[in-house]
Amino acid sequence: MLSIIKSMSLLGLNGYLISVEVDVSAGIPCFEIVGLPDTSIKESKERVQTAIRNSNIQVLSKKIIVNLAPANIRKEGSMFDLPMAVGVLIATKNIKNKQINNILENTIFIGELSLDGTLNKISGILPVCIEAKKMGIKQIVLPQENAKEASLQNKVLVFGIRSLKEVVKFLLGEITIEPEVPMCPETLEQMQKVFGVSIEQLNTYLSEYMHNLPQADTYQLHLANSVWFTTHDRFTVKEDFLQTNADYYQADIYAAAFDDATLSDINQWVKDKTDGR
Repeated sequence: MLSIIKSMSLLGLNGYLISVEVDVSAGIPCFEIVGLPDTSIKESKERVQTAIRNSNIQVLSKKIIVNLAPANIRKEGSMFDLPMAVGVLIATKNIKNKQINNILENTIFIGELSLDGTLNKISGILPVCIEAKKMGIKQIVLPQENAKEASLQNKVLVFGIRSLKEVVKFLLGEITIEPEVPMCPETLEQMQKVFGVSIEQLNTYLSEYMHNLPQADTYQLHLANSVWFTTHDRFTVKEDFLQTNADYYQADIYAAAFDDATLSDINQWVKDKTDGR
Protein backbone atom coordinates (compact mmCIF):
# COMPACT_ATOMS: atom_id res chain seq x y z
CA MET A 1 0.00 0.00 0.00
CA LEU A 2 1.18 3.50 -0.84
CA SER A 3 0.79 6.61 1.29
CA ILE A 4 1.92 10.16 0.51
CA ILE A 5 2.67 12.68 3.26
CA LYS A 6 3.56 16.33 2.68
CA SER A 7 6.59 17.92 4.29
CA MET A 8 9.01 20.78 3.61
CA SER A 9 12.71 21.15 2.89
CA LEU A 10 14.86 24.27 3.23
CA LEU A 11 17.69 25.34 0.95
CA GLY A 12 19.04 28.50 2.53
CA LEU A 13 15.83 30.32 3.47
CA ASN A 14 13.86 28.99 0.49
CA GLY A 15 11.30 26.30 1.22
CA TYR A 16 10.33 23.43 -1.07
CA LEU A 17 7.32 21.15 -0.75
CA ILE A 18 8.44 17.54 -0.40
CA SER A 19 6.25 14.48 -0.95
CA VAL A 20 7.23 11.68 1.41
CA GLU A 21 6.03 8.62 -0.51
CA VAL A 22 5.92 5.42 1.52
CA ASP A 23 5.27 2.05 -0.10
CA VAL A 24 4.79 -1.05 2.08
CA SER A 25 4.64 -4.42 0.39
CA ALA A 26 5.38 -8.10 0.82
CA GLY A 27 8.95 -9.19 0.24
CA ILE A 28 12.26 -9.42 2.02
CA PRO A 29 11.93 -7.07 5.03
CA CYS A 30 13.89 -3.85 4.55
CA PHE A 31 13.62 -0.08 5.01
CA GLU A 32 15.15 1.94 2.18
CA ILE A 33 15.14 5.71 1.69
CA VAL A 34 15.72 7.22 -1.76
CA GLY A 35 15.37 10.71 -3.25
CA LEU A 36 18.74 12.37 -2.61
CA PRO A 37 18.79 12.13 1.22
CA ASP A 38 21.82 13.15 3.28
CA THR A 39 23.37 10.98 6.00
CA SER A 40 21.08 12.20 8.80
CA ILE A 41 18.02 11.26 6.72
CA LYS A 42 19.44 7.83 5.90
CA GLU A 43 19.73 7.29 9.65
CA SER A 44 16.03 8.11 10.02
CA LYS A 45 15.00 4.52 9.36
CA GLU A 46 16.50 3.44 12.68
CA ARG A 47 14.82 6.28 14.58
CA VAL A 48 11.47 5.73 12.85
CA GLN A 49 11.32 1.98 13.36
CA THR A 50 12.43 2.19 16.99
CA ALA A 51 10.07 5.09 17.78
CA ILE A 52 7.12 3.16 16.32
CA ARG A 53 7.98 0.07 18.36
CA ASN A 54 8.49 2.04 21.58
CA SER A 55 5.13 3.76 21.00
CA ASN A 56 3.53 0.29 21.38
CA ILE A 57 2.46 0.21 17.74
CA GLN A 58 2.92 -3.09 15.96
CA VAL A 59 4.19 -3.04 12.38
CA LEU A 60 4.83 -6.45 10.83
CA SER A 61 8.13 -6.99 9.00
CA LYS A 62 7.57 -5.70 5.48
CA LYS A 63 9.45 -4.26 2.55
CA ILE A 64 9.32 -0.49 3.13
CA ILE A 65 10.50 1.96 0.47
CA VAL A 66 10.46 5.71 1.16
CA ASN A 67 10.92 8.17 -1.70
CA LEU A 68 11.49 11.88 -1.02
CA ALA A 69 10.19 13.67 -4.11
CA PRO A 70 11.26 15.57 -6.12
CA ALA A 71 14.47 13.56 -6.28
CA ASN A 72 16.58 16.40 -7.74
CA ILE A 73 16.45 18.51 -4.53
CA ARG A 74 18.97 17.69 -1.82
CA LYS A 75 17.27 16.92 1.51
CA GLU A 76 19.03 17.52 4.82
CA GLY A 77 18.33 17.14 8.51
CA SER A 78 16.08 15.00 10.65
CA MET A 79 12.78 16.85 10.06
CA PHE A 80 11.47 14.03 7.85
CA ASP A 81 11.32 11.50 10.73
CA LEU A 82 7.71 12.35 11.56
CA PRO A 83 6.27 12.30 8.01
CA MET A 84 8.07 8.99 7.36
CA ALA A 85 6.59 7.47 10.52
CA VAL A 86 3.10 8.75 9.70
CA GLY A 87 3.45 7.40 6.15
CA VAL A 88 4.47 3.96 7.41
CA LEU A 89 1.57 3.83 9.88
CA ILE A 90 -0.98 4.83 7.23
CA ALA A 91 0.45 2.39 4.69
CA THR A 92 0.29 -0.43 7.27
CA LYS A 93 -3.29 0.58 8.22
CA ASN A 94 -2.38 1.50 11.78
CA ILE A 95 -3.99 4.87 11.05
CA LYS A 96 -7.44 4.51 9.48
CA ASN A 97 -9.74 7.51 9.28
CA LYS A 98 -12.37 8.37 6.66
CA GLN A 99 -11.13 11.95 6.66
CA ILE A 100 -7.43 11.11 6.45
CA ASN A 101 -7.09 12.05 2.77
CA ASN A 102 -8.58 15.49 3.41
CA ILE A 103 -6.26 15.97 6.38
CA LEU A 104 -3.17 14.96 4.40
CA GLU A 105 -4.09 17.20 1.46
CA ASN A 106 -3.90 20.36 3.57
CA THR A 107 -1.25 19.44 6.16
CA ILE A 108 2.52 19.20 6.30
CA PHE A 109 4.31 17.13 8.94
CA ILE A 110 7.74 18.04 10.33
CA GLY A 111 9.67 16.69 13.30
CA GLU A 112 12.59 14.67 14.60
CA LEU A 113 11.83 11.52 16.57
CA SER A 114 13.59 10.26 19.67
CA LEU A 115 13.84 6.52 20.10
CA ASP A 116 11.00 6.61 22.64
CA GLY A 117 8.70 8.39 20.17
CA THR A 118 9.10 11.88 21.62
CA LEU A 119 9.17 14.72 19.09
CA ASN A 120 12.30 16.87 19.35
CA LYS A 121 12.61 20.56 18.52
CA ILE A 122 14.07 21.32 15.09
CA SER A 123 15.76 24.45 13.73
CA GLY A 124 14.58 26.76 10.94
CA ILE A 125 10.87 26.27 11.57
CA LEU A 126 9.75 29.88 10.95
CA PRO A 127 11.03 30.06 7.33
CA VAL A 128 9.37 26.68 6.74
CA CYS A 129 6.00 28.00 7.96
CA ILE A 130 6.29 31.21 5.94
CA GLU A 131 7.02 29.21 2.79
CA ALA A 132 4.16 26.80 3.62
CA LYS A 133 1.78 29.76 3.84
CA LYS A 134 2.88 30.94 0.39
CA MET A 135 2.11 27.48 -1.00
CA GLY A 136 -1.41 27.46 0.39
CA ILE A 137 -0.82 24.91 3.16
CA LYS A 138 -3.53 25.27 5.81
CA GLN A 139 -1.98 23.51 8.79
CA ILE A 140 1.27 22.07 10.07
CA VAL A 141 1.94 19.34 12.63
CA LEU A 142 5.26 19.75 14.42
CA PRO A 143 7.04 19.36 17.80
CA GLN A 144 5.43 21.17 20.72
CA GLU A 145 8.67 23.09 21.38
CA ASN A 146 8.46 24.67 17.90
CA ALA A 147 4.79 25.65 18.11
CA LYS A 148 5.14 29.17 19.53
CA GLU A 149 7.83 30.19 17.03
CA ALA A 150 5.85 28.67 14.14
CA SER A 151 2.75 30.66 15.08
CA LEU A 152 4.59 33.95 14.39
CA GLN A 153 3.61 33.69 10.72
CA ASN A 154 -0.02 34.21 11.84
CA LYS A 155 -1.74 32.33 8.97
CA VAL A 156 -1.12 28.56 8.93
CA LEU A 157 -2.73 26.62 11.78
CA VAL A 158 0.01 25.19 13.99
CA PHE A 159 -0.50 21.98 15.99
CA GLY A 160 2.28 21.38 18.49
CA ILE A 161 2.48 17.71 19.51
CA ARG A 162 4.73 15.98 22.03
CA SER A 163 5.04 12.41 20.68
CA LEU A 164 4.35 10.01 17.83
CA LYS A 165 1.69 8.29 19.93
CA GLU A 166 -0.09 11.66 20.31
CA VAL A 167 0.12 12.27 16.55
CA VAL A 168 -1.55 8.91 15.90
CA LYS A 169 -4.39 9.65 18.35
CA PHE A 170 -4.80 13.10 16.80
CA LEU A 171 -5.10 11.69 13.27
CA LEU A 172 -7.50 8.97 14.45
CA GLY A 173 -9.71 11.64 16.03
CA GLU A 174 -9.29 10.15 19.49
CA ILE A 175 -7.96 13.40 20.98
CA THR A 176 -8.45 17.07 20.18
CA ILE A 177 -5.45 19.39 20.04
CA GLU A 178 -6.04 23.12 19.88
CA PRO A 179 -3.84 25.04 17.42
CA GLU A 180 -1.23 27.38 18.86
CA VAL A 181 -2.57 30.89 19.44
CA PRO A 182 -0.93 33.13 16.80
CA MET A 183 0.79 36.44 17.44
CA CYS A 184 -1.69 39.16 18.30
CA PRO A 185 -2.22 41.81 15.57
CA GLU A 186 -0.82 44.57 17.79
CA THR A 187 2.50 42.75 18.23
CA LEU A 188 2.75 42.01 14.51
CA GLU A 189 2.05 45.67 13.71
CA GLN A 190 4.74 46.81 16.15
CA MET A 191 7.31 44.44 14.63
CA GLN A 192 6.55 45.69 11.13
CA LYS A 193 6.98 49.29 12.29
CA VAL A 194 10.39 48.45 13.74
CA PHE A 195 11.57 46.70 10.57
CA GLY A 196 9.92 49.19 8.24
CA VAL A 197 8.60 46.35 6.05
CA SER A 198 6.13 43.50 6.44
CA ILE A 199 7.31 40.16 7.84
CA GLU A 200 6.73 38.65 4.38
CA GLN A 201 8.94 41.29 2.73
CA LEU A 202 11.64 40.79 5.35
CA ASN A 203 11.69 37.06 4.64
CA THR A 204 11.88 37.74 0.90
CA TYR A 205 14.89 40.05 1.38
CA LEU A 206 16.65 37.44 3.52
CA SER A 207 15.89 34.70 0.99
CA GLU A 208 17.32 36.77 -1.86
CA TYR A 209 20.42 37.56 0.20
CA MET A 210 21.04 33.88 0.98
CA HIS A 211 20.42 32.93 -2.67
CA ASN A 212 22.90 35.53 -3.94
CA LEU A 213 25.75 34.48 -1.67
CA PRO A 214 28.66 33.13 -3.73
CA GLN A 215 28.45 29.38 -4.19
CA ALA A 216 31.90 28.65 -2.84
CA ASP A 217 33.67 27.26 0.22
CA THR A 218 35.59 30.47 0.86
CA TYR A 219 33.19 32.00 3.36
CA GLN A 220 31.37 31.13 6.56
CA LEU A 221 28.04 32.56 7.63
CA HIS A 222 27.51 33.07 11.37
CA LEU A 223 24.34 34.48 12.91
CA ALA A 224 24.39 36.22 16.29
CA ASN A 225 21.54 37.93 18.10
CA SER A 226 21.35 40.02 21.21
CA VAL A 227 18.83 42.14 23.09
CA TRP A 228 20.05 45.15 25.06
CA PHE A 229 17.38 46.81 27.17
CA THR A 230 17.36 49.78 29.47
CA THR A 231 16.78 49.47 33.20
CA HIS A 232 15.06 52.89 33.34
CA ASP A 233 12.07 52.95 35.70
CA ARG A 234 9.74 54.34 33.03
CA PHE A 235 10.58 51.62 30.53
CA THR A 236 9.87 47.94 31.15
CA VAL A 237 10.49 44.91 28.96
CA LYS A 238 8.22 41.91 29.29
CA GLU A 239 9.96 38.78 30.49
CA ASP A 240 8.15 36.72 27.83
CA PHE A 241 9.72 38.87 25.11
CA LEU A 242 13.22 38.33 26.47
CA GLN A 243 12.65 34.61 26.98
CA THR A 244 11.29 34.17 23.45
CA ASN A 245 14.39 35.82 21.97
CA ALA A 246 16.63 33.64 24.09
CA ASP A 247 14.76 30.39 23.38
CA TYR A 248 14.03 30.73 19.67
CA TYR A 249 16.76 33.04 18.39
CA GLN A 250 19.58 32.13 20.80
CA ALA A 251 19.88 35.81 21.68
CA ASP A 252 22.16 37.06 24.42
CA ILE A 253 20.17 39.20 26.86
CA TYR A 254 21.70 42.25 28.56
CA ALA A 255 20.29 44.87 30.90
CA ALA A 256 22.16 48.12 30.30
CA ALA A 257 22.24 51.76 31.39
CA PHE A 258 23.04 52.91 27.80
CA ASP A 259 25.93 55.10 28.82
CA ASP A 260 29.47 55.19 27.43
CA ALA A 261 30.25 51.91 29.16
CA THR A 262 27.29 50.24 27.42
CA LEU A 263 28.51 51.48 24.03
CA SER A 264 31.88 49.92 24.77
CA ASP A 265 30.21 46.66 25.84
CA ILE A 266 28.14 46.50 22.64
CA ASN A 267 31.18 47.14 20.46
CA GLN A 268 33.06 44.41 22.33
CA TRP A 269 30.15 41.99 21.86
CA VAL A 270 30.14 42.64 18.11
CA LYS A 271 33.91 42.22 17.99
CA ASP A 272 33.73 38.91 19.85
CA LYS A 273 30.96 37.58 17.58
CA THR A 274 32.79 38.59 14.41
CA ASP A 275 36.21 37.32 15.45
CA GLY A 276 37.50 40.88 15.67
CA ARG A 277 36.60 41.78 12.10
